This record gives sequence, structure tokens and C-alpha cells, in this order.
Amino acid sequence: MHGEVTIDEEVDILKADGSIGTFLISASPIKNNKGEIIGSMEIDNDITSLKKMERELTTTKASLEAIINQMPVCVAIAEATTGNIVMSNQAHNDLFTDPDPARTIFSNDGDVKFLNPDMTPMVWEEYPLTKAVMSGSTSIGSEAFLKYRDGKVKPILTCAAPVKDNNGHIRAGVSIIVDITEIKNHERKMQEKIQELTHLNSELHKYAYVTSQDLRESMKMISTYLQFIEKSS
Repeated sequence: MHGEVTIDEEVDILKADGSIGTFLISASPIKNNKGEIIGSMEIDNDITSLKKMERELTTTKASLEAIINQMPVCVAIAEATTGNIVMSNQAHNDLFTDPDPARTIFSNDGDVKFLNPDMTPMVWEEYPLTKAVMSGSTSIGSEAFLKYRDGKVKPILTCAAPVKDNNGHIRAGVSIIVDITEIKNHERKMQEKIQELTHLNSELHKYAYVTSQDLRESMKMISTYLQFIEKSS
């Protein structure tokens, strides 16, 4: 009536079967040469199925985020085009000291630095997650270290893989990081125990050798003494 133009307005409409459908409506007036409204044109697009899929995806995403957030290992998802971390769970945020959500893997910036197994700095191009989104490579069980601003170092185990669409294009990358500090401490203690047992075993062999020599000498003396007694009698 007022000549207004409506573009892609979502409207819920009661269908003939009694169900509620969602439509995307666009409408515009039809005017004559004098600018008078003589009619209207409307395009209705039924997006009920799309809205249902959207709700299901939202529910699935929320469930997935809840599951990921409850995982004890560190999980992060990075966007392929920007390298930005778009999702990370609480374990990941705790390990990286609650980092900035806008951080990117395409940089060496940040309070927490990656180190190679030989403790040399790791350039960002070599991050497992970076290689996953840039070249599509998969990394499984790669050991590295995290170095914090206060100088503290933590050993970690990393896994990373690309996320591809139906056409094989890399859209994102996902990484899992496990803090293996306790495992390394256990390995170190086990190694110390092994070294201690090896030393004790070596000392035992030495003691057994010395004792064996002493016994041989003692037996030799006893044998000689018995022979002497036998001859004397």
C-alpha cells in the first residue's frame, strides 16, 4: 500500500497441512508511468528444510563444542585462510595460559613458544597445525616443547590433521596436544632406577668375584691342611 520494498524477510506461515513453514519473502510494488501503484510482485521461497538443517547444525555444533571442551587433551581448530584459532577447549587454553582468541598460527608471536626436540626455536611454518592447513600434511605423535615467558619448559606430544571439504579443499586444521610432563618425569625416574640397579648389579658381580676368590683360597688352604694332617698320621 505504501510502495515499500521487502527483500528476503523471513516469515513463519501456517501451511495447508497444519504445519508451520518458514518462507523467505521479497516483494516490491508495480507502478505505472505516473508512479502510481497498480499492483505488486512477491517472491516466496520455502526455506523450511534449510531452517531445520540450520537448527540441527546449531545443536550438533553445541554438542560437539561441549564434548571437545570436556576432553582432557588440548584441542584446537584453525581456519585455513587466516590461520586464526576459531575453536579451542579449556585444556588448550590452560596449557597456553588462556591465550587471545584472535591469535593466529601464522606467526611466532605470543607468550608461549614452540621448541624443537633439540630445544631450538621452532619457526611457525613448522608448527604441526600450520603444516596441516598449508600443505595438508598429517602429524602423529610429534614430540616438541613449549617454552613460557618465565623460562619454564613443558614437553608435549602433538598430532595435527587437515579438515577438507567435499572437493578436497583444505578448510581448516585440527590439532591435539598432550602435556607429557608426568610421562617424562616417570621415564626419568625409571632411567635413574635402571642406572641404580645397573650400578648395584655391577657391584654385586664385583663382590661375588672377590668372595669367590676368597672361597677358593680358603678351600685351598683347608685342602692343604687336611693333606698335611693325613700325611702326619
